[in-house]
Amino acid sequence: MSAINAYLGAYHLIVALRRPMAREHLPFALLCLAVAAYDVFCVGLYNASSLAQGVFWQGFQLQTVILIAMTTVWFVGRLTRSEHRRGVRWLTGWFVVLLPFSFLRSADLTISTSTPAIKHIGGALHPLITYYESDLGPIFLVMIASAFIAYVYLVHLLLRHYRKQPSRNALALLVGNISYFVGIINDSLVSSGVYQFVYISEYAFFILTLAMAYVLLNKFVDLQCEVEALNVNLERSVAQRTAALQRSLEQQRAMQRQLVAASRRSGMADVATHMLHNLGNALNSITVSLGVLQDTLRQSRVAGLSKVVHMISGDDGGSRFFSDEARARRVPDYLAASAAQLEGERASLHGELASLRGHVEHIQAVVATQELHTDAPAVHEITELPAVLDEALSASLVRHEERDVEIERDYAAVPEVALDRNKLLQILSALLDNAWRALDGPAAHRKCIRLRLHAPTGNQIAIEIADSGRGIAPENLTRIFHQSVPLPGAHGSHLHASACAATEMGGSLIATSDGPGRGACFTLTLPLRIAREPS
Repeated sequence: MSAINAYLGAYHLIVALRRPMAREHLPFALLCLAVAAYDVFCVGLYNASSLAQGVFWQGFQLQTVILIAMTTVWFVGRLTRSEHRRGVRWLTGWFVVLLPFSFLRSADLTISTSTPAIKHIGGALHPLITYYESDLGPIFLVMIASAFIAYVYLVHLLLRHYRKQPSRNALALLVGNISYFVGIINDSLVSSGVYQFVYISEYAFFILTLAMAYVLLNKFVDLQCEVEALNVNLERSVAQRTAALQRSLEQQRAMQRQLVAASRRSGMADVATHMLHNLGNALNSITVSLGVLQDTLRQSRVAGLSKVVHMISGDDGGSRFFSDEARARRVPDYLAASAAQLEGERASLHGELASLRGHVEHIQAVVATQELHTDAPAVHEITELPAVLDEALSASLVRHEERDVEIERDYAAVPEVALDRNKLLQILSALLDNAWRALDGPAAHRKCIRLRLHAPTGNQIAIEIADSGRGIAPENLTRIFHQSVPLPGAHGSHLHASACAATEMGGSLIATSDGPGRGACFTLTLPLRIAREPS
């Protein structure tokens, strides 16, 4: 029994150290260790062959009785949630005070060999067991009486607890304490010589420890059942949550497909709008060029030359015309002036035809860009950037010729670059149109558009188009490139397409502004890695 109690005590002591919240394990562990020590001391007493040996083991035996009583009070108090009751606290404190006095060896106080009380338990001829003991002093008598009172009080607590909350645990502890109560009464009567019988406290202690172990086992089983129930509920909750998340995921996927389809339709509409805008700009320029050609032809002196030729080559072979010396002398001057005017008209017509050809090529490039909106690589041309800037500016001036706006150019010397010329023209046209729109409204200050070309680094070229218009709020400097965000003075779809085109060219397009009313600047940065120096 001692080994069993020692194992239980060591096991539950480890549990108490690793699980401080399990409050019942520590008093039970100390109780088991005390009972194990009591069993060892009983063996020493039963095997003693002299009074000195018997008194030695009897002292330790009585000391462990105090420890057992104290830990039993502690355990029952915790189990019944009455550890803070006055009776439990007083009994525990009283046992702590008595324990140091139990180590005294005095006939007047504890036990001594000078007051022997040897007992022979068994038959008259052949004694079976001889107990070499001493009479108990007042301290040990008080300790035995205190233990008796403690067990009576514990039985009272357990009965009260069982009446309030009937349970197997309280009933088991009640049986264990009653068995020990019977054992301590038996041992007290045997020790006092009332009758002869063996000591049974060690067996009563074993029953008490079994009852406490049964209580802890029940609590462990109940806890395990609660954990299993919680696991079942958790698994059910996880399954429900997983199903809900799966439904939510399906809804999100359906919504994503709808958004992708809507984005595709919006992108197609944006591409169409951008293409129509570019085509409209080019057609406006063509219309203006055709008007210039018509005005030039209407004001031409070709009709006057036809009259002069008719007068010179009349019916008389021109004799009458040349006979008038005054009129004949004016013919060379008239022919010289006509020739000069015709030469100017010829140069103007050549220029307008070249402009028309450029606009038509621009329209063809826009259409081809939309038709070839695939992964086909862009056609790179060796391009002079100042010429492209002037071409885009000229087309913009034609569309806005009646506007009183100053144009400033600041072109740094940069090499020719190989890039998609038509895509660059589209970007520049959109940025210039945006600058003109920013200058709409009454002129509160000087209206100006500034074009700047420079190389900020060795592998980049930057084109800046700035205006002195309405400006951009700081929170809108990036939003203006979103196709679905309408902002004053900025055409979202055109700027969005321009930013996309700049990215396709390997560059970037950013906007800067000091705030509303302080103008804005759009900077197009393009790579120079494929450029070459002019030959």
